[in-house]
Amino acid sequence: GVPVVYMIAFADKYNIKDETEPEQFFIDWKVYQLDKDGNEEYLYGEKTMTVNSLYKRYALAEQISYTVPGRYRIYALPVGWSDEDLKGNSKKYYGMTEIEVLE
Repeated sequence: GVPVVYMIAFADKYNIKDETEPEQFFIDWKVYQLDKDGNEEYLYGEKTMTVNSLYKRYALAEQISYTVPGRYRIYALPVGWSDEDLKGNSKKYYGMTEIEVLE
């Protein structure tokens, strides 16, 4: 498969409400395989990342391999969001991108 490392960059240091140095927070990464029309067909994989400080950029320490060719949409989300939460708040995720796996 094709190994991919996920990374997100915020415009400013990430803050949780009024906190300036939370002990830790979490980012969920969800990967959906897309159908031929670009709709999310099914959840391909997900990871949760623990962060212990405030920075502008975060990346998972591990890679996920894609074994099935196709297009994928990747979200960085507040921890604990379900598929239903994402549908109802599609503009409130931390970040989103799409990739295409050719082989």
